[in-house]
This record gives sequence, C-alpha cells and structure tokens, in this order.
Amino acid sequence: MNMCVLKKTNKIPRPGDVFVLQVAADKFVWGRVIKDDTRIGNFEGVWLLYLYSETSTSLGCMPELKKENLLIPPFGSNRQPWQKGYFQTVKHVSLNAGDILASHCFIDGRGWYFDEYGNRLESLTDDRQEWGDWGVFPYVDVDERVSEALGL
Repeated sequence: MNMCVLKKTNKIPRPGDVFVLQVAADKFVWGRVIKDDTRIGNFEGVWLLYLYSETSTSLGCMPELKKENLLIPPFGSNRQPWQKGYFQTVKHVSLNAGDILASHCFIDGRGWYFDEYGNRLESLTDDRQEWGDWGVFPYVDVDERVSEALGL
C-alpha cells in the first residue's frame, strides 16, 4: 500500500470537492468529486471521481485540474477512502461543463458497456480509448491503480 493516511472524516463528499491522496513523502495526487448520484456496478449513490495526472509536492500547490489529463479512467467509489483517511478534501470548487467529460463509459466482466447511471450502451460513447471498470473501487484498488500509473 503506497497511499498514506492523511485525515479521517465522516463528512459526505459532494460534487466539486477537490481532494488529495498521498502516495509518497512528497507526492500528492489530486482528484475531484464529479457526481454523487450515479449507479455504477449496480450500486446506487456512488461517487464518480476523477484523478488527475498532474501531481504536486505539497497540499498548498494544487495543479490545474483538466479533464483531459486523467491519471486513470473515471471510477466509482464510496465514502471509505475519506472515512479511512486516504482521501482528504482540501476545497470545494463549483463544477462547470468544461470540467466534466461529455460522456462516461464503463465495461463489465462480460464486455458490456454502461454509462454512469447503469444504462447499457451499444459501444464506447466517443473516441476515447480508455474506459472505467463497472464497479465500485475500494481504496485498495485505487492505491494499486494509482501506483501502477505512476510507476511506483
């Protein structure tokens, strides 16, 4: 496990919240809560999250968070990463249309595609070559995927 415990909280994340996770003494990965009403992996009320490829060396140095610069594909999560202290919300910035991908696409174990509300799609929703997995990511899986993406 590369993620460090930062600050435990029971506060409910909301769309627009910017959060960090720490994967090394001087490496912070930034993320954002995009939606809180999704149905991913047949679970209701899942948070749709983005993690960005731009990292920083401190909490006080937030990079520009662009939807074009995602570290891993969008994914669904529950409150556990915040409750366990692996994600720490640092600020709230209202979302605008330019912050959110035009569409989200997830693939299940059968190779079927779904949007973030559980609607089955016939194919990928756009020209994107990446898509998320159809399910809720526990914090351990987030750690594994982030570590792999960063080469840790």
